[in-house]
Amino acid sequence: MTHEPYPPAPVQRVATDTPATIALVLGILGVFTAGATSLAGIVVGHVTRKNTPSQGLSTAALVVSWAVTGVWALVWLVFVVVPLLAFAGALASS
Repeated sequence: MTHEPYPPAPVQRVATDTPATIALVLGILGVFTAGATSLAGIVVGHVTRKNTPSQGLSTAALVVSWAVTGVWALVWLVFVVVPLLAFAGALASS
């Protein structure tokens, strides 16, 4: 009698959610693009969240995208808008 090994176990593939992954990457890239791609990440994340049964990755993409957008909004406000308003006020008073 010969000893036959068991057949190999089938490999289970995990379904990936490509649009949610794209939304997450766009949100992360927003750190380097002054928030421009994170706005696209928000849009893609919301569309993905409505159209997929698995919402974990799209929720993470939305959280990251909104956080990056919020940080960049504060940076633009503090370092661009406020100095411009101060400069305009200084010009108006002189």
